[in-house]
Amino acid sequence: MPFTLSAYETDAGGSPASLSNNTVLPWNIDDQCQRFWTKYNNFMLTTDGNLHIFTEVGEWIIPIMEYCVEYFAFDGPLEASDLMAYVCPNAKPPAFSFVFWVIFTTSIVCLALTLIVYTTLPYLRNAHGYYVMFYMTCQLMYFVCEMITKMVKHDLDSPLCIPFGYFSLFTTLTTCCWLNVICFDIYWTLRYNNSTNRNTSKSVRTIMYHIYSWGFSSIIVSTGYLFQHSQNKTLRELAPDIGKYKCNFYIYNHYGHFIFYLLPSCSTLTANLILFLLTAIHCSGVKSELNKFKRTDSKTEMFLFYKER
Repeated sequence: MPFTLSAYETDAGGSPASLSNNTVLPWNIDDQCQRFWTKYNNFMLTTDGNLHIFTEVGEWIIPIMEYCVEYFAFDGPLEASDLMAYVCPNAKPPAFSFVFWVIFTTSIVCLALTLIVYTTLPYLRNAHGYYVMFYMTCQLMYFVCEMITKMVKHDLDSPLCIPFGYFSLFTTLTTCCWLNVICFDIYWTLRYNNSTNRNTSKSVRTIMYHIYSWGFSSIIVSTGYLFQHSQNKTLRELAPDIGKYKCNFYIYNHYGHFIFYLLPSCSTLTANLILFLLTAIHCSGVKSELNKFKRTDSKTEMFLFYKER
């Protein structure tokens, strides 16, 4: 589909400065790379042939022959499509800002210190603290994986790329699962605290929590891996595409992103919200019952006082 796009003049630093009188025309050639990493709609083309993409970490300058610009229509007529810029995987991504590294390093240090506190203080080494430590450990591993994938700059040829991509998805899901376990355990403890077989119930629940957290995440990640390496074309279209365009799952693959990330994570978060509401309702009911007992006790004390007089 033909398009007309104006190019920008560049300043001394190479950044787009102002519109030029030059017009970008379509150029149909063979693909410059076997695959494309991702696509963007917030971009500019300059007269020197470079592509300038503006991301959350700053400006990304991509030289000619490492990108292509064309219309993209995921679902609908071509006339309603958007002009997108596609970037090759071999394009060097921009360096992440100092703020990014400060935030990630601070998060890792704080999580590590919190884990040390939980493992050191005796009164925190209970069942609930045990679940919290697993939750923080999974979250710590997620931050470490993200930092490693950022350090290799999503280089698909790196031996760390694909393994840490799958492990990052695994830690994300286990973090959601252990948070789900914490919410459920709080509700269960408050709701059924007077169980006669409390210790046995707690040990059985702990085993079930482990099976749920590790098993659910392992099934999701293993299914995504099998889908991605399946001979069936339909299953490959539903795969998360980890290591295909970047180290993590490809967010523009709507099916894989929804099935293997959004659906399980949003399901656990919705369950957490429901458990929170049930816990709040139960606590409110207990509080109202306690207020009734207080009023009854005060009336009884007044009755005994006047009776003694």
